Amino acid sequence: MTLDKIISISIYVVYYLLAIIASVRIMYKKLDPVKSFSWIVVILLLPYIGLILYILFGQNYRKTKIYNRKGVHDERYRRLISYQQMKLFDLNPESVPLELNQYRKLITLNIKGNKSLVGLNTNVEIYFSGRFSGRSALNAMYKSICEARQHIHLQSYIIEDDKVGNLFKDILIEKARQGVEVRVIYDDVGCWKLKKSYSEVLKSAGIEVLKFAPVRFMSPTSRINYRNHRKILVVDGIIGFLGGVNIADRYYDGGQFDEWRDTHIKIIGESVAALQSSFLLDRYFIINQQFKRKKKYFPSINP
Repeated sequence: MTLDKIISISIYVVYYLLAIIASVRIMYKKLDPVKSFSWIVVILLLPYIGLILYILFGQNYRKTKIYNRKGVHDERYRRLISYQQMKLFDLNPESVPLELNQYRKLITLNIKGNKSLVGLNTNVEIYFSGRFSGRSALNAMYKSICEARQHIHLQSYIIEDDKVGNLFKDILIEKARQGVEVRVIYDDVGCWKLKKSYSEVLKSAGIEVLKFAPVRFMSPTSRINYRNHRKILVVDGIIGFLGGVNIADRYYDGGQFDEWRDTHIKIIGESVAALQSSFLLDRYFIINQQFKRKKKYFPSINP
């Protein structure tokens, strides 16, 4: 047997040992069964390539990092409330408000699958954004930021240095100068065109600006495919926005597209706490720092 053949067989054996270890690890994680089985098939049937694909695209780094830290207040609190709501819907269905009964299966699915909590909200407004839909979402967010008194938490997959981007930049700087706590999170891939000077101006005004999962192509630890598409705005823990609208001109004028449509939602009520918790968990993922559950961040619920 030639040396080349020995090396080839050795590499092949090592690969399948690693593939078996990875497969056992996937099963141990107890992920979605379909997803787990799919990755195991890819790893075993695509030598070398399959394992590389799993390392790059198959792992939830944020969840792993957060759950490895036992002192994460927001995640622990959300798990507790999820458990309490599941008990309510499963064990005490008679205490569930009548208007929610028709949605019980959907509600329990969301609670079990992603700890998406049911909240009592006093106001919910829906905005449509695009070339033919006006700037209602932009105007509503801008107005809420202008009225902020304590803190502003803005998270966006895309922020661009254009008219809309600079409009938000200017008002955030103004609010920071007024003494309002301002924090911004953006995704590194979604904002790959954003110049460093944009964030530096914000930082110089005392605004915390964080980049989600920076990609370094020369680094083996880069999470190229692990992106954060959240679009969240929380003002004073009372008003929340979420949906599909990023901070860029094309989300309001359509850009180069003949048609463009996105939906955004404004919420006032208990559900804002879930948006706040999501923002703070992403912040924790980035810098390993968490706030105590202060009343000013969660005014609609008990600390």
